[in-house]
This record gives sequence, C-alpha cells and structure tokens, in this order.
Amino acid sequence: LERLSDGEAIESRAGEAKAELLILDSIAALARADFAGRVVDRQAWLATAAASLKRIASRHKLVAVVTNHVIADFSRGGCSGLSFYGRGADPVSPALGLLWSHCVTTRCFLEKRQVDPP
Repeated sequence: LERLSDGEAIESRAGEAKAELLILDSIAALARADFAGRVVDRQAWLATAAASLKRIASRHKLVAVVTNHVIADFSRGGCSGLSFYGRGADPVSPALGLLWSHCVTTRCFLEKRQVDPP
C-alpha cells in the first residue's frame, strides 16, 4: 500500500516496461485489509493513491483501470436487484464511499445476470 500511495515503484516499473495499461484489481480489498475500522486513515490513503495513479497515468500516457465493487444502498430502495445511479429500481453504490467516487473519472458498470432458459 505504501508503494501505491507514493507511486514511485509503480511509476518506475511503468516507465521501464513502457506500459500502456495499468490494472489494479480490487482497490477495496487492499483498503479494507489494511485499514479495518480506521475510516479516516483509509480515506486519506485512497485520496493519495488516486492522485498517484492519475499522476502516473498522465506522465506515462497510460490508462489506469482500478476495480471496485458495489454495495446495496438500502437508504435508496433496498437490494432486490441491481442498478447504478438511477438505472432500475434498487440502487447500488461504490463500496469505498463518496471520497472514492469523486476520484473516478470514468465508470464502467459490469453486471452478471442469470438468464432463464428459453
């Protein structure tokens, strides 16, 4: 996590490899494991990590893709189905909260659905 926060190790590897794509799978898993119960520290780390990723992407002209998961937002209708920011009946929210949602420049919502046989 420290390397992600300061970005130096990632930036040096991205430059050496002439990377065009940087993928960080499940930032929520990293944040939850190291900051269990320490929300203020987690939010500060997320802000720093997001700034580092944006700086690295800009300097090296690469795309940074970071996965997060969503949680049911019971305050806005429950969890009987999935929707994202107003699509459908039951909204979901990014798992890492409001701070992380403001760090994101583009969202891609992937949904797995079970299809009933014809």
